[in-house]
Amino acid sequence: MNDLHIVLDTGALVSLRGNPLVSRLVYQATSSPGTRLYAPACALVEADRTYPGLAEHVAQLPAVDILPLDLSAVLSLSGTDGWGLPHTQHVAQPSEERPHGAVVATVSPADWKGRPVRLLSLASDE
Repeated sequence: MNDLHIVLDTGALVSLRGNPLVSRLVYQATSSPGTRLYAPACALVEADRTYPGLAEHVAQLPAVDILPLDLSAVLSLSGTDGWGLPHTQHVAQPSEERPHGAVVATVSPADWKGRPVRLLSLASDE
């Protein structure tokens, strides 16, 4: 399967409220069956704290699959301060559903420095 799997991190989810690159990515996923977008539940909760109501909006987007916090994700969060970034990293790792893993879409590439993920920078100032 040649699907493109993209995980939206907390910043990318927050940026749905005005970053044209993030909006284009969602539009592309809506019109391209080969592009799949994911929102890790923990990243979505963090984004909703910034913009209350955002989680409900994202839940209504047909192009975005919300991924729950399962046991393996819980174990990956152990000992971390925040939950959004490690849950996003966990979702981006290879799995049965995504054998080649996924790309993390972010507006803050520096947040991912030194982490073993592939990035798609959606920072509007680059």
